[in-house]
Amino acid sequence: MRRFPRALARLLLPTAALVVAAAVQAASLIPENYTCPVDGTAVEALIPVATNALGGTDSDFCQYAKGSQARENEVITCPSCYYSARLGRFGQPLTDTQREKLLAMLGTATAGFPAAERLEPWDRYQLAVLCAGVLDESALERAHLLHTAAWTARDRVVGFLPGIDGPLDVRMKLDELDEQWLSIPDLLTQQRGLFLLIQLAHRGGFTVRRDAYLDRLGDLAPVPAELTELQAQTRELITIEDRFLGKAILHYEAALKADEGTPEDKLQVRYLIVDLKRRLGETQGLREEINLLVTDANVPEDLHPAIKSMKECLTE
Repeated sequence: MRRFPRALARLLLPTAALVVAAAVQAASLIPENYTCPVDGTAVEALIPVATNALGGTDSDFCQYAKGSQARENEVITCPSCYYSARLGRFGQPLTDTQREKLLAMLGTATAGFPAAERLEPWDRYQLAVLCAGVLDESALERAHLLHTAAWTARDRVVGFLPGIDGPLDVRMKLDELDEQWLSIPDLLTQQRGLFLLIQLAHRGGFTVRRDAYLDRLGDLAPVPAELTELQAQTRELITIEDRFLGKAILHYEAALKADEGTPEDKLQVRYLIVDLKRRLGETQGLREEINLLVTDANVPEDLHPAIKSMKECLTE
């Protein structure tokens, strides 16, 4: 019998349930009181007071903390009218006209919604986007909200994987572990090892590999009910993330068309559009665009490593 691979053992989660549960651990949160600027309802929100970056950073700049992610609490939603906005925006005063427009929009958009405290984080971000549209906030701001909404779904898929920095780091680990999980002696742990590869591939944006791993699970029969359910949940969460990434791309493109942001902002947005399309499997024209960014003398120095890594990822 072959020994349990050490590299895989260091990363393997102890139970399959932790794949989803790791994203919702306790964090440093304090309650704070607000007043809804639309209907005057008192709102208590949990405000992140501390975070860390122990989980590393993804190619689209999604950063991970050990424990729950601060972004899960960065949008406040009024429990009465469902007005939603980021922490720094929620308490800002509104005109009578703005309040009327928001109430009309929210009354239609939230018909049949569950109570505000039962909304998923990405639902609250979606409401914040709708409110931002009524308030004529920029396409770039709405793109950031949609992009962060996608990250809150990604959190539920990938959990906490320590020290993963960028797609090349992910690819190196995938290549190292790709065959090792097959040498795990017992079937259940082998299945859980496969879920680790799914998490890694998803974080790196290697969607073809991720989907192949997801499909492979069915070959490792018998699959316990908990893993079958986890597989279905993972596919559903990926669909949610992809929907928000697609919306974010449209708003990033609208921001470029409207000439929003600084020259540095625009270059970063062009890079993000490449990466988000890569994550969605929409690869046409991406190599040409990333090559233009590689040779652009105006790209800020801190963006160069990400662009170079993306160029190498697009060779796959």
